[in-house]
Amino acid sequence: MQAVPLTSFAGVITDPALSPDGNQVAFVWTGEKGENPDLYLKLVGPGAPIRLTNAPGLEFSPAWSPDGRQIAFVRTLVGQSEIVVIPALGGPERIVAEGTAAGLGLAWSPDGQSLLAAWRNDQKTPAAIHTISVASGSRKRLTEPPAGAWSGDLSPALSPDGRTLAFARSLTRANSEIYLLPLTADLDAAGEPRRLTFENRASGQPVFTPDGKRVLFASGGRGADSAPSLMELPVSASGQKAAMVPGTEGGDSPNLSRQGRLVYQRWLRDENVWRLPVANGKAGAPERLVASTRRDVEPRFSADGKRIVFASDRSGSHEIWTANADGSEPVQVTSMKGTTTGGGRYSPDGKRIAFISNAEGQMEIYLTTPNGDTPRRLTNDPAHDSAPSFSRDGKWIYFASNRKDSFQVWKLPVEGAGAPVQVTRGGGYFAIESVDGRTLFYTKRDESTPWGIWKVPVEGGEEVAVGPRIGTWGDFDVTEAGITYIDSGRAGAKIRFFRFGDGSDSVLATVEKRPSFGVAVSPVDGSILYTQFDVDAHELMLVESFR
Repeated sequence: MQAVPLTSFAGVITDPALSPDGNQVAFVWTGEKGENPDLYLKLVGPGAPIRLTNAPGLEFSPAWSPDGRQIAFVRTLVGQSEIVVIPALGGPERIVAEGTAAGLGLAWSPDGQSLLAAWRNDQKTPAAIHTISVASGSRKRLTEPPAGAWSGDLSPALSPDGRTLAFARSLTRANSEIYLLPLTADLDAAGEPRRLTFENRASGQPVFTPDGKRVLFASGGRGADSAPSLMELPVSASGQKAAMVPGTEGGDSPNLSRQGRLVYQRWLRDENVWRLPVANGKAGAPERLVASTRRDVEPRFSADGKRIVFASDRSGSHEIWTANADGSEPVQVTSMKGTTTGGGRYSPDGKRIAFISNAEGQMEIYLTTPNGDTPRRLTNDPAHDSAPSFSRDGKWIYFASNRKDSFQVWKLPVEGAGAPVQVTRGGGYFAIESVDGRTLFYTKRDESTPWGIWKVPVEGGEEVAVGPRIGTWGDFDVTEAGITYIDSGRAGAKIRFFRFGDGSDSVLATVEKRPSFGVAVSPVDGSILYTQFDVDAHELMLVESFR
């Protein structure tokens, strides 16, 4: 097998889909200037891409009709999604179905009369696979994900004979597996889903080989762990680990034509920690602080400002690392060998580090020391437990959990075996106590806004919105004077400061490249640590004849 670049465009290019004859590829691209992602079409070989759509919103999951004449895709706007069909040569769009939210993935029925889609009616319920009539938009539910699943059932794919559905079941943010469901000729379930993969990581985007005997899928990535790769298993597999397709590290979103032509998306990424000096409220020139050729993210200071903790996959697995505050002498602390280990936070006395890992098959909170003592598991629940932080007195660890369906902030005692205590009632995720330990600031997201910052008295009381809107849930830190945060997840995002005293909100600096994950303020000199994608690109890779 030899993979060669199909595209090498600037900007972000994702979701490749080959035409049934394998001669054309549809994909989503931001264009050379990194603008709104739209649907494009290109011949496999020389030639410029043709733009098929030009509309606001995010477009993804293009899928060709069996006759090659139409392309279906999903478009999302704020709080709304629609499944759209467009002629493959361009032309007027037709909306097939609309809803509150649609999950990742689309597949056509063999007769071209129906689409299979991951669909949910609101953000609070997990997605399920539905069949949707192309003519009328009527829906029929095929799968039943467990209550409390992170995303639910995504990425539907049909076998060549149309009698088996492959899909990804996402139970937690860091763990999803591929399942197979037998179907009748009328696309009704003919039995119960059978779990095919046991990878213990984020596996998804399955596709059948042309003979229907194997399933190819992507494992890893999804923003939850290190770079993905392409894996494969025979449909008859039972319990064994999948084999990695050689040479596909960084590979994602596989797609196969009927003749066995393979196209996939390859990540080209390097995330590093940067330091922004701040003096008298003014920022200086940023400098790269912690860097490798791999992923270095989520920095946090110790209480005395002398050390930092961060997450990195530079050793081959995602682990917790520490370093001096100037980035020197990095040391690996954990060896969990899980596909996602991160979220490191120092205790106030600097003697402990709380972190998260899915080494046991689900995301849990652990406790270790800076010397790397054997981690102690603090939580044990099928839910997704994440985003730990210590109370200022070091007696409690706050964390996010969906153990009661929706995500709320919880806390549990560091010592002893006390039961977790629910803190928020109206939703919540990453939480940080104020410097005086009286107020808890936390992030929260609703159906129509980005992540917002809220507050509640530590002893309980009214939950109140503070004001700033941030790029993602972990991109803020609390100091005595105010909140430092990043306002967007896109290139050109602003590092801002919200002052408690007068409610003013000022820009400190601009992040020229796309921010990654994590913001921290030094308790010693007020300098700010943040992460960014120093390399952030995609290319489409082509394999002429996948074995």
